[in-house]
Amino acid sequence: MHRDRELRSLRVQVGASLGVVRRYLWDRHLLLSGTRPGVIEWLRAFMGRGLFDYSSLPGDEAASLRGANKIIVLDPSAESELSGEDIINADAFIIGGIVDIVPRPGATQRLGLRGLGEPRKIVLRGSTVGVPSRIPQVVEIIMRARFETCGDVEEAVRRTMSPRDARLRAFVELMRWSRGKKRKVPISFYHELKKWLPISIRDFVRAAKMAKMDIVWDEEKAQQRPNSSYK
Repeated sequence: MHRDRELRSLRVQVGASLGVVRRYLWDRHLLLSGTRPGVIEWLRAFMGRGLFDYSSLPGDEAASLRGANKIIVLDPSAESELSGEDIINADAFIIGGIVDIVPRPGATQRLGLRGLGEPRKIVLRGSTVGVPSRIPQVVEIIMRARFETCGDVEEAVRRTMSPRDARLRAFVELMRWSRGKKRKVPISFYHELKKWLPISIRDFVRAAKMAKMDIVWDEEKAQQRPNSSYK
């Protein structure tokens, strides 16, 4: 179902995912499942001789045959949130190999799985907005949560977020706060946001511009107000 541009991106992202896995484990911990004839050769043309595992079976069935008992299917439309307990206790995480430059809501549900996994969504403060969604970044969130943050999913998300992700989330938080009625936001809003969102003042200014809002600087911050070079 992928278009040419999406296919090229998919191959790059799978290769990058293997690089993330190698930072924490080794190649065989990456299982490429549901692969049709020619797919592995197509991937190896880009990835070289990586020793990743692969199977033509659906992901949950392939993982189960390899001894996985608790399987988590990562799906942004799932009802339940990914928890620290899931992170620590899961034997396998299924990430849909979907690159949707053209949005495809519900695509994870069309992966042809056997129903052996538990659907979960990765959230930050109850929302998927701003949570990295590219395949290698999702892999990184899982790895960080498992091996760095002791199951703290939100901290793993924050460590993985890009400035663009943080900007998007700040924009949404501004719109929620203003409800489309306010055109000025106090700088204290940024300080509250900064407590849980890894956003710089530069990116907060950009998010405010996106939301068509002016920042009200208090006397202490007025002297530090970014100049017009912030675009």
